[in-house]
Amino acid sequence: LRRQRQMCIRDSYATARRAATGGGGDGAAAAERAVLGQLAAAAAEHAGYGAVYLLSEVFVVKPAGSGTEFAWHRDDANQLAKLGGEAAPDRFCSTWAPLDACGAADGGLVLRSKETGEDVRASCAPGDVVVFDRDTWHASGANADPNDRCVHYAQYSPRPVEWTPPDDGAKRRRVAPTPLW
Repeated sequence: LRRQRQMCIRDSYATARRAATGGGGDGAAAAERAVLGQLAAAAAEHAGYGAVYLLSEVFVVKPAGSGTEFAWHRDDANQLAKLGGEAAPDRFCSTWAPLDACGAADGGLVLRSKETGEDVRASCAPGDVVVFDRDTWHASGANADPNDRCVHYAQYSPRPVEWTPPDDGAKRRRVAPTPLW
């Protein structure tokens, strides 16, 4: 029964996602399988969650030759407040999945080790996934490469996160109450 409810939630989200993005076809189906399947499983496994709920997802594209940088930050620092929710739930993690090879030249991800304080650059190939906790310091530099750098970035929580809409103040669930994985 739990598996049937999970499939219903995945199907509902996939339908809403397709409507919002105008997506369809094999590419949309592959993206849905990745976000609701493989990435959710990686988040659950590497973050140690028994279940995961999708908080947000976004595609980040740094254009070729772009000077855009993401300064050092932690995702728990008012991340969900920007969405109208809690400032920081007890736990959530992020998945960083490059769609292109990523390294220093194209402004790839740099993580600060919690144990040593050293900066570690994630050199990744398409299909790699970096999973990190909400309080991990991270940044990325400018894209000096002649090609765009594309990354899928999603966040998952081990429990539903509630949010307060600004219009009526009533709490409602921001995500489905049944885990994706």
